Amino acid sequence: MPQAIPQAAAAFANWAYATFFAAAGYGTTAHAVISATLFYSAQAVLYAGVQMGLSAVAQAQAPNPESQKLTKKQSRPPRQYCGGGPVRMSGPYMLREAVGSKLALVIALCDQRLASVSGYYLNDDKVTVSGGWVQEGDGGRYGTGDLVRIDYRLGLPAETRYSIFPSEFDAVWPADARGDGVSSLGIFAQHRSRESFSTHFPNGEIIPSAIITPVCFDWRDPSQDRLDESTWKATPNPVVWLVHLEWWYFGRSWSRTVAPVLDDLTDEADYCDALVPKIGGTEPRYRWAGGWNSATEPDAIRTNLLASMDGWMTTDGQGRLILKAGRYDEPEFTIGADHIEAFSWRRGQTDEEACNELIVSYVSPEHDFTEVECDAWRDEADIATRGKVRSESLGLTWVSHHTQARRLAKRKMSKVNAPRRGTVRTGIYGLNGLGERYIRVQNPVLASMTDVVCEVMNVEIDFNAATVTFDLIQADPDIDAWDPATEEGRTPPVGEEAPVEPYVEAPTEFGAAADGPKVNLSWRNPFSGIYDFVNIYRGTTASFADATVVNFYGGAPGELVRTTDTPSVLGTYRYWLQAVDSFGMVSAPVGPAGPVTTSESEAIVPPPTNLTATSPSAGVLRVGYRDPAQPVAYCIVRTNTTATLTGATATPERPVGGVYTPQSVDLSRAAGSYYVWVTAYDDDDVPSADVGPVGPVATGPS
Repeated sequence: MPQAIPQAAAAFANWAYATFFAAAGYGTTAHAVISATLFYSAQAVLYAGVQMGLSAVAQAQAPNPESQKLTKKQSRPPRQYCGGGPVRMSGPYMLREAVGSKLALVIALCDQRLASVSGYYLNDDKVTVSGGWVQEGDGGRYGTGDLVRIDYRLGLPAETRYSIFPSEFDAVWPADARGDGVSSLGIFAQHRSRESFSTHFPNGEIIPSAIITPVCFDWRDPSQDRLDESTWKATPNPVVWLVHLEWWYFGRSWSRTVAPVLDDLTDEADYCDALVPKIGGTEPRYRWAGGWNSATEPDAIRTNLLASMDGWMTTDGQGRLILKAGRYDEPEFTIGADHIEAFSWRRGQTDEEACNELIVSYVSPEHDFTEVECDAWRDEADIATRGKVRSESLGLTWVSHHTQARRLAKRKMSKVNAPRRGTVRTGIYGLNGLGERYIRVQNPVLASMTDVVCEVMNVEIDFNAATVTFDLIQADPDIDAWDPATEEGRTPPVGEEAPVEPYVEAPTEFGAAADGPKVNLSWRNPFSGIYDFVNIYRGTTASFADATVVNFYGGAPGELVRTTDTPSVLGTYRYWLQAVDSFGMVSAPVGPAGPVTTSESEAIVPPPTNLTATSPSAGVLRVGYRDPAQPVAYCIVRTNTTATLTGATATPERPVGGVYTPQSVDLSRAAGSYYVWVTAYDDDDVPSADVGPVGPVATGPS
């Protein structure tokens, strides 16, 4: 760590000592220790903003890739930016005017210069453009090369006016309307007749987006001049872009924070460009592509960009940029036994913290820049040992290559399932380790800690106790090894997309019972609260595809719902449920419940619902059900070793708890397979329809 003392840190130390400690009467030696601690703590403020790639991906604050494809109608929209590339972007309207059957659009893409515009989408159709005109698509959409015209501007300091609009639009897009410094799309569209509109524009008004690649300053290229934007070029290198953004977008001083460490930054940028093996060839180790707007928090931009390379960034005591791409480095700082004041060190993860499967997604250009899932990265050894799969999501929305996403997933799993993890507390000596990603710990008290390389996950400084505490995980020196044949996995086929977030949880505890011409339905709403309502489907076959929506129900999350359906025709029906969120996304269908058969007369006694049977242990048959939809006197459970009710063994009368109350009973049964029924009775011992059978359920030896 650089040892130069910034004047600001020294001034802070002197002020803080005079303010907080001098009155306590500390002696000269104590004054020296406290001042040193305060000084290094002042430096440590610079390290508090350390960003650590895959350790904390700020997805919640970064714009969703899907939202970047949509045009925006806002009076004062935030400015848009992008980096790396290529990326698919739309943006706010600069012009949206219709005159008769003609439409003129100008879309602001980014508040920066682009290297190229290499493709276009209208809605979700990737279109072919020849001579500026969109060519005919499937089903006759967009006419025969004469209905939609597209042009673009790269965002030069002095742009030129769009000339694709007819004279009817001169009043709203005059000669001096150029959009200097803003990359943009210009679209002119027209339709022939009301009758042909739905054929040529089946999605209604067109929503354009473009595949674009921006420029930035790459100091490694001698032909580029930092102060002459016209010399900048495109690059997907994440280190180059992060340095560029820190200077150009976040306002860091190039001469003070970047120039003194350019050699180190060059090493990291070159490491990103180095080729790594993949099936069928090679590819650069780390690339990135993403977009954001001016309302996005800077830390979200940094964190998501760092996640594309499992990077690590901070500044040293002189404010100079320290940036590391994802790779293992031999540590230069060691904490020995003489400096360890306390420590904790444990093997693996607790069951609650465990993760042995990463669901990995990235934004794929091959899938129209849609977020897709590649094969999950699994720790098969941990799954076998734990006996269960513990999944987490790893959404790499600024990564656009399958193999890179898989390599990053490997790095993430290595951190999650590090062999050991813990903390080490030192005195002020530990301040020398601030800014180091990897440190060596030599603690002879434990065999596993005698000489171990660790990755620093967090650092805490105690001002009063003059201590530094490192949160550590055991590092994997072989993390950069890569075997494409066994680790690359399956590339998602075109057309296969990841589920669109947010995921909609399905209803549970679904049951249906006939009550004369009506059907009594019950279920429990999803607990997540993401859904808006639950659709009820009714069908006459066992196929959900043949069912139709007959009603819907809102209600609170987790609420137990009871309602009825009355088909217009008596018959036999099956029912399904599907939760729906505010975006129109649906859960998996639940059902079928039934078949249930409606009849002319009201049922005298309603039946129980939701009958289940399991064997939680040898010799035990556990039966569950819900009390009927109307009050009854009691229920009786029957079991048999065949699927016939004749000769079944009946339990004593079981009390009811109220309408739809869940019930459970454990029955002792010899080893064998059993079928189960349940029947409700009224005060006159009149039975309901028998519910069942459920089974067979094997109890095993008692």
